[in-house]
Amino acid sequence: MTFVLVIFALITTAFSASYFLPWAVSKLIGIFIKPVGKHARKVGKVFFVGAVCCFIFGLVFGWRLITVRHVDIFFDDLPEAFDGYKIAQLSDLHLGTYRFSHKTIAREVRKTLAEQPDIIVFTGDIVNLMPSELRPFTEILSGLNAPDGVWSIMGNHDYVMYNDRLTASQRARCIQEIQDMERSMGWRLLLNENAVIRHGKDSIALIGVENQGRRYPYPQRANLPKALSGVPDGMFKILLSHDPTFWESTVLPQTDIDLTLSGHTHAWQFRLWGISPSMLMFHQWAGLYTAPTPASSAPAAAPSTPAPATSAPAAAPSTPAPAPATSAPAAAPSTPAPASSATATAPSTPAPATAPSTPAPASSAPAAAPSTPAPASSAPNTAPNAAHAAIQKLFVSTGSGGNIPFRFGSWPEIDIITLRRSPSASRNINQ
Repeated sequence: MTFVLVIFALITTAFSASYFLPWAVSKLIGIFIKPVGKHARKVGKVFFVGAVCCFIFGLVFGWRLITVRHVDIFFDDLPEAFDGYKIAQLSDLHLGTYRFSHKTIAREVRKTLAEQPDIIVFTGDIVNLMPSELRPFTEILSGLNAPDGVWSIMGNHDYVMYNDRLTASQRARCIQEIQDMERSMGWRLLLNENAVIRHGKDSIALIGVENQGRRYPYPQRANLPKALSGVPDGMFKILLSHDPTFWESTVLPQTDIDLTLSGHTHAWQFRLWGISPSMLMFHQWAGLYTAPTPASSAPAAAPSTPAPATSAPAAAPSTPAPAPATSAPAAAPSTPAPASSATATAPSTPAPATAPSTPAPASSAPAAAPSTPAPASSAPNTAPNAAHAAIQKLFVSTGSGGNIPFRFGSWPEIDIITLRRSPSASRNINQ
């Protein structure tokens, strides 16, 4: 009931603001230009009607308009065998929202498979409130497959924290039921664990942590030292972490993890002209962000100008992070790579918590001039650095579902992330 009241209050506030803000601005301008002030009510009514139309469209159609977003991300330290490696990221399905639209989830599965990814990852929030929401979709979601497997982590909703009627023992059974159903679908759940994916002589580490966020009642269950246990220093690392705030609070100051994939924000299921209410709560809320590795002596990257194709805003400085995170635009669509025949190894057995892995020193990569991403990129990374190994990156997916069946501007998305070796890395090898 509390949740319903909050949603109702937000919608009422939005509609009221859509009328009164334009009206107030018109009145203010009318002090200097009288004809504008005379039509203040009409201006307010036009904006109000526009807001109502947007809401109706988002409520009826928007939450079913699945889009596929292609992003190329460049690294200097990416193993050569993984150049062109394609990751399909799904996030925040919130299947309770789709209980009357199974066809939409089936279409999302088909669109994902059509991209022929090397690996599929799901970054949390498969349900809204209860495991019963997942049960009708297990057969559909079992259809997801990739050469290196389907991997998942838990999101805050997956701990059924928002159902106040459950006792502690009932909640524990619900959590176990969700995890068992994911495994029955052929998904490999990473609970503060890691797995090594090998292609020929090269390998990368896939790491997954349980949910951790900054705000109550989000569960605080991430154990990054445990998740990194057994991962060799210097190995290329990809982290799955549901809440993007974990990147600033923990990943940046403690590790040299190359790429973090997150979800959680949904962009608040509304975005217009690159602006979303989620900007008020999250420094990183959609798209690609970069920050220098703390151990690196390389200067921090200058904020890049977002390209029209990306929704990611420049991230505001965060207190936990040693350096301000900056946004980088999503690059042009990547060329699909053939699916790899290599298979991922099983998740490693959790080991006792150990200290975080020591970040790789900047000197471990050969000196090179600032790398220039492929010509299709509209805003390449301009940071002068010893190597891209000194740059950590975060990609935030706005996901597919939400707490209510509504989306406008922030359409449900499947993110196809292609890993690329930067041109500077190739030059260094050939020299």
